[in-house]
Amino acid sequence: MAYNSELERVVNAETSGWEGLAKKPMFGGLGYLLHGNMCVGIWRDQLIGRVGDEAHVLKRIASVSDMDITGRPMTGWVKVSPEGWQDEKTRRTILDASLAWVRTLPKKPQ
Repeated sequence: MAYNSELERVVNAETSGWEGLAKKPMFGGLGYLLHGNMCVGIWRDQLIGRVGDEAHVLKRIASVSDMDITGRPMTGWVKVSPEGWQDEKTRRTILDASLAWVRTLPKKPQ
């Protein structure tokens, strides 16, 4: 299954002002890397967020769950269903949390 092109359009628009952001095909979807660190992504029709320690709090949102595409949840990551990323407030919450977390990481050499 290909990734959702509408979600790509939305994420591109929301992240257009993020300095140091690069988009890269990954795992059958798209990854958005901030200074070389994975920040957000698209997998099928789901928004993926690298939110670090905020994951347990953000999973209280009904459309947000563990990032699990292999049968093993990834710590510090969440996925957001279409109902969630189509909701501006939920989408912004995840994108803002991802940006904040990844900004704490050291930049990778390019």
